[in-house]
Amino acid sequence: MFGDYFYHSTIKKSVAVFGTLFNNITVRRVGNSNEIVQTTKVPLAYGPRAKFLERIQSQKDFDDPTVAIKLPRMSFEMSSISADTGSKLNPLNKIVKRNPDSISAQTFMSSVPYVIGFTLSVYGKNQDDVLQIIEQILPYFSPEYTVTVKDMEYTGSRTDVPVVLNGITPSDDFEGSFDTNRVIVYTLDFSMKARFGGPVQPQGLILEVDVNYYDKMPYDSQ
Repeated sequence: MFGDYFYHSTIKKSVAVFGTLFNNITVRRVGNSNEIVQTTKVPLAYGPRAKFLERIQSQKDFDDPTVAIKLPRMSFEMSSISADTGSKLNPLNKIVKRNPDSISAQTFMSSVPYVIGFTLSVYGKNQDDVLQIIEQILPYFSPEYTVTVKDMEYTGSRTDVPVVLNGITPSDDFEGSFDTNRVIVYTLDFSMKARFGGPVQPQGLILEVDVNYYDKMPYDSQ
């Protein structure tokens, strides 16, 4: 039943699109006279939240330029994939796309909707840095933000993909002695609606049609 090879890189494209949404966020430091003292682009990387927390908490000094991780920063990871039963389409629907040679075509199965869960974690050593990042994200989600992704279902397709912000969980892990580094973490839960296309099948085209046309049929009355 299964065996026809196909790969549309749907999950890979979904992860890339999600990360691109948050790869240009900056944090500003303001002086006593409200002048901008420093503007820092917030680093973004893919990885589990626990791994980044362990690496951050193992550091002795966040301001040391020789350390591998500095704050603030962000990380994200794909957390789940589930079927989107509310957006299911008729499986008998097919899409026929004509090839550039104009004498052949391809048939694509109706795509299947799924919901991909993502978790975005924002790390900071003070509240102001974290709140700057959060407030640069929230206005775009009401509660969803839609992006158009090329070639998600099949080559040449353009799919509108909603990204929904489901909730935010703040965490301030300020425990232990006074010389322990403080890590403030805000976790944002998202869901992205993706469509998975099936295999591509060749499709023949009708190039010529013979039609016998009579002005009057032989049995018509004279």
